[in-house]
Amino acid sequence: MARRSSLLVADVGSTMTTVALIDRVAGQYRFVARGEAISTHVAPWYDVLRGVLAAVRSIERLIGRALLDGRGELVRPRQPGGAGVDECVLVASAAPLMRVALVGLTRDISLQRAGLAVAAAPTRPVGCFALDDGPEWRDPNTWLQALRAAQPEVVVIVGGTDGGAVLPVLDLVQLTALHNRLLPPEARPFLCYAGNAQLAPAAAEVFAGIGELRTAANVSPSLAVANLAPLTALLDGLYCDRWLSRVPGWTRLMEWAAATAVSTVRSFGQLIRYVGERYRLNVLGLQLGSTTTVRADCPGKAGNDHESAVAVDGYTLACAELGVGLSAPRVLAQMDIERIVRWLPEDHSTEDALATLLNKGVHPVSVPATSADQRLELALVREIIRAVRPPVEPTAAPGDQWDLIVAAGRPLARLSHPGYVAAAVLDGLEPRGVSKLALDVSGVAGALGAVAACDPLAAVEVVEQDAFVTLGTLVSLSGAFTPRQPALRLTLRTPDGRTSEEVIEGGAVRVIPLPPGRTAWLELYPSPGVDVGVGRPGVSATADVEGGRLGVVVDARGRPLTLPAEAYERQRTLEAWLGALLSAPVSMPVVNPYLQAVAGAA
Repeated sequence: MARRSSLLVADVGSTMTTVALIDRVAGQYRFVARGEAISTHVAPWYDVLRGVLAAVRSIERLIGRALLDGRGELVRPRQPGGAGVDECVLVASAAPLMRVALVGLTRDISLQRAGLAVAAAPTRPVGCFALDDGPEWRDPNTWLQALRAAQPEVVVIVGGTDGGAVLPVLDLVQLTALHNRLLPPEARPFLCYAGNAQLAPAAAEVFAGIGELRTAANVSPSLAVANLAPLTALLDGLYCDRWLSRVPGWTRLMEWAAATAVSTVRSFGQLIRYVGERYRLNVLGLQLGSTTTVRADCPGKAGNDHESAVAVDGYTLACAELGVGLSAPRVLAQMDIERIVRWLPEDHSTEDALATLLNKGVHPVSVPATSADQRLELALVREIIRAVRPPVEPTAAPGDQWDLIVAAGRPLARLSHPGYVAAAVLDGLEPRGVSKLALDVSGVAGALGAVAACDPLAAVEVVEQDAFVTLGTLVSLSGAFTPRQPALRLTLRTPDGRTSEEVIEGGAVRVIPLPPGRTAWLELYPSPGVDVGVGRPGVSATADVEGGRLGVVVDARGRPLTLPAEAYERQRTLEAWLGALLSAPVSMPVVNPYLQAVAGAA
């Protein structure tokens, strides 16, 4: 197979469409340019291709090279004169999430595992029903009422180990089949079976003629083993085949791609898993979108066993209705506005805050007009990050200690100072120990997982050189603190022999400059009762750290993070914390040295 020299990567979101060009420069794949446009699958355009074309044309103007022909079709493969690209990769989240109901034998085993698999796909859980919930669940009327009330578009059936329970699993199949028989054909949900593998043929026979059935490997082949990835892949394929195909103009756009599209949720999860496994790191990725927030957690140090308790494409969670744009009104319906405004370092009426955030749902592509609006949006981001938690904690997950934290999405990438990103991560995640913080300023992280499936070398080289900007290293302390008393003595040694020492007081946030590209040797000497991430209070530690646009950020506020109850004291405290993070004389990079353009939809 001939080596590809260039790839066009299109990420079609619910609000914005991002197109990136990856090309070979001096023998290596590099991220060359990107274009953005409003997604056009909704009114008044009803054609997703128009937004993609607008973004591609903006790239053409930047690089001075034709990618489209005179009819607006993508030129493939790349021509000897330089026009066109060799391949196009598509990822998308433009279609609504699938409404999924789970049915299983036991809530504490099969349904927990299936819940993690479903959460890693573009889904919105609407019900979870188990036979062991009580004797009433043996009554078909109970099942019919529950499923009808949930109104699922997809029903996932799990239960039984391979070679295990037979009759109870068949009961589940029959009960679900009864629900489908009572519905008109156009209202019947899709069916996914991921239970006892020996019963898959029987399930297919039961559902013949009353619903489309897709089968995946058992999520619980044994009590000790979880196998979640096949069900996640099946659901993602269903989303791309059936849900995305309903997006106006999607069929024409698919003619550009040589391979099947994948959802943005799955692609981002694949990227985080790839980074964790390749570099043997515990990695957490956060991607905040307009309608959905994705959290991907890969315990790379736990090994590469794809049939472990965390084999769910890197423990990925798609959190429906937790977004910073179109979903903002739904977030506010779930969340007390007081929880959001408590993060503001100044007085702000709840009525004004509510009006501003509701307006974000009406105008999702708008940017904060004032610094107060930016801080309010940042407060919303904090609470969304805090709300993103797995339904079940995988047994091998790194908990709240990560070697690398990757922040992605427009609400974070468009902040005016990296200190705001650090504030969102520290306050939202409350990490412990030493973590590197990186930001996807180019907006390509959501698509690079799909690129890896198409061209692994391209993904490797773009990830290593262009994908992320390092903001710095976070040092997060936990344990017993005395406010304004020494909590940590820190020594920073650079390769050129320079040494700096700092004493960090309890309750403080401190930024220690360390420029991008510089490394240092960090020595941490905590006070008794203070843990620097080794799991033993008072024990010292050392670490190799990397600088960034912020440097080294020490968070000595303790875990869990507690805000003062009194409003004036809370605002003063928040102002001090945020002031420390904003003290570095830097601004957010504007995708430099990369090229970018923003285009309106024609």
